Amino acid sequence: MLLAKAVVWGVAFVAGIGTAVAADSSKKDLEFVGTVLLIETVSAPDMLHNFVITVSVDKVLSGEFSGTTFEFAVHSPARAGLEFGGIYTIKAKWKRGGYVVNEWEIRRQDKSPSKKARPRR
Repeated sequence: MLLAKAVVWGVAFVAGIGTAVAADSSKKDLEFVGTVLLIETVSAPDMLHNFVITVSVDKVLSGEFSGTTFEFAVHSPARAGLEFGGIYTIKAKWKRGGYVVNEWEIRRQDKSPSKKARPRR
């Protein structure tokens, strides 16, 4: 169930699943650690951001968020360094009724399962 609609602004748009409870916009800004659950393409009016990333919210570092998953759009998952199963620190800024995620500020926390080293022979 999508509880918050996304707003397109510059770098990317996001839609939170759950409820962000905050008294003012600075408290609505989020920083959290999340694991990529799904990467999918969408036909969006903003053709620059046609991939939607769904992450589980593993730990909220700042701000308040009561949902268990969070979605945001990016131009290119590869350019943002996103991979299925990867764990990332994500900053989401509250702007004019929606969240904005700058895909250049997403930081990897681990090496994703697809990047495991191959055994040496």
